[in-house]
Amino acid sequence: YIFFKNFSIFKYKGISLGENSDVDASLREKIYNDNVDSVVQITGMDSNGISSYGSGFVLDKGLVVTTWSKLLSFLNSGNYIYVNDYLGNTYDVSGVVAIDVDYDIAVLKCNKEFGNGVSFNKSDTLKINDNLFMISSKLNNNFSLSYGNFISLNHGKMNNLLLVSDGDIGGALFDVNGAVVGFNVGDSINSELSYGNSTDYLIKL
Repeated sequence: YIFFKNFSIFKYKGISLGENSDVDASLREKIYNDNVDSVVQITGMDSNGISSYGSGFVLDKGLVVTTWSKLLSFLNSGNYIYVNDYLGNTYDVSGVVAIDVDYDIAVLKCNKEFGNGVSFNKSDTLKINDNLFMISSKLNNNFSLSYGNFISLNHGKMNNLLLVSDGDIGGALFDVNGAVVGFNVGDSINSELSYGNSTDYLIKL
């Protein structure tokens, strides 16, 4: 049993830690179908051809958001960065539109226009135990949806019960309406308790 003071019910990827049942399959399917063309995997390759992975989401045609820390790791260790969508199409990263180190945001420009820009909702609309959804690709395999729960928000930092791997960093966090309310950051990896940054500042940017 896992007990959190003041928080009574949590779910993680369909494993119930309280009395709630799994998220309805039709809702999961809708979130996935409505947003899969708005998410990407980002790959950095070094001179030996060894790849590392991150995630991102489409802000507008050909503009992709990820974290500054993930981009920096690619720049430090690699010599080539590209983006791929769920159809397997690949796009070169041709430039950087905006960076904010404090909020861990990087907006990248790709060499072609593609995808549909996400819709946003403010993170302060979330309530304890609200579902969060993530669409991501594992090591260039098919994109899939996973889900967990929102726990709290403090100064733009989201605490979530959602398992996040290194390749999920930069990925969008969708609410039940399919709007982006945050994005994964690398503060905690491969732990059921993960962190995200609110997109409130990104909306202003």
